[in-house]
Amino acid sequence: MMANEIAEVLLASFSSYDGGVRKAAELRLQELCQMPGAATVLLQVAAYPTNGNGSLREVRQAAAIALKNLVKRRWKKSIVQAEEENQSMFTSRAEGMTTRAQVVEALLYEHEPAVRDQLAEVVNEIAAIEFPHHWPELVPRLVQAVAGRDSPHIAHGALLALRKLVKRFEFKNVDNRLPLEGIVIQSFGLLQQMLHELVPACEAHTDAAILAKLILKIFWSCTQFALPASFIENPIKNGVSWFILIKKCLECGNRIPLTSLSSYDDIHMLESSPLWKLKKWAAQICARFLARYGRVKYVEETCRPFSQTFCQQCGPPLLESMLGLLAANSTNVFISSRVKQLAFTYIDSAVEIGSLYTLLCPHLDFILFDAALPALCATRRELEEFVIDPREYVRRSHDPMADFLDPRAAASNLLSDLVSTRRHDTFQRLLDRLALVLQSYEKQHANGNIDLQAMVQKDGALCALGALGEQFLQNEHDDHFISKSKKKKN
Repeated sequence: MMANEIAEVLLASFSSYDGGVRKAAELRLQELCQMPGAATVLLQVAAYPTNGNGSLREVRQAAAIALKNLVKRRWKKSIVQAEEENQSMFTSRAEGMTTRAQVVEALLYEHEPAVRDQLAEVVNEIAAIEFPHHWPELVPRLVQAVAGRDSPHIAHGALLALRKLVKRFEFKNVDNRLPLEGIVIQSFGLLQQMLHELVPACEAHTDAAILAKLILKIFWSCTQFALPASFIENPIKNGVSWFILIKKCLECGNRIPLTSLSSYDDIHMLESSPLWKLKKWAAQICARFLARYGRVKYVEETCRPFSQTFCQQCGPPLLESMLGLLAANSTNVFISSRVKQLAFTYIDSAVEIGSLYTLLCPHLDFILFDAALPALCATRRELEEFVIDPREYVRRSHDPMADFLDPRAAASNLLSDLVSTRRHDTFQRLLDRLALVLQSYEKQHANGNIDLQAMVQKDGALCALGALGEQFLQNEHDDHFISKSKKKKN
């Protein structure tokens, strides 16, 4: 079987307008994939340099997909076992070992994102069967590629493969996490050093932001379900140093005024940019760690030293960064909706932690009136959507899945938790502000001249009252406020 033949079959399987030709090509491809050496030939086609030829890039991507599907179907539990059962897709164990090594090298030197992603999936599928017992050299090779710093493409391929690898162990219990501990030991020091070098360049260079984001995703998969042993043994050296860098990720980049974004497409592009994806992962890690390790007495015994260190040395600086993001947003500086939601989530967790709440107290007015309440108000885009496509507006407003990522839902939860846990400091001042907003609207309504801003603020105030519904029922004194509001409305 020649590479040219399989390339022609792959091209015919998706490029012909004739359905019969495409079907015949797919059947022929299935026959070719059953032959010995099919994986090697598919890899050869997938790894062939593109030379700027558009159709060739598509053929290479198709070859990588076919290789991934072949590995899924026919790569046995191990090359050794497959040989014993006479079901191997290779003529020898050495051929299989050579092929998997070649896949890794092809991934490392691949420039085309679509092909690289498929090759990373091939490595992932093989590793699910072979790693760690039959493929111990995988992680050292990936770490070597990262350490070499020969090219951003090589580092990207290695980090992508590492991310796929650690994700397989992300939710394993302690007994089955030993391979993940080995990866942490071999790679975390290097990844930390690399992140330190990448963060200052993230705004100017997209590649730097992409690589930094991959490092944070690896960190997330290694830590979000259970702490690595090194974090428990030495929380200051192995934990605090990471969060110093994560704080820098949150704060990197220049501020972009919303007035400079002329369209919703500009905002969408900025939301999906590598820099804001990096910030999203940094904020997600911070919110997760504070929720998991912020209250020391609820943390399992072995993790309490880390929990205490995190609360004392990491929690306050990260809180400062989250407040800074919301403060920037209150002055019409762009912040992605996901990062805003995570900032509210982090502050919500901080409300229940005494030491962090003490730091929050001087900023309560800002949190209540300049951050949370404005987040409950309808945006200009939502108002336009209500006019243009009201059905879509209603659908989005009642989408239960959207609440997990919506800044409005996070701000509503923050208000509710602030009033329920810190009622003495927040409840009355919040009621006074809401009453002021409603009275201002009623005054404009009586004069027959209501501006849009008053309507939007009233809508936000009513959302806040809805979020505080249970709190009203706990205090008979609040009935006076409710009855007075009803009379004004009537």
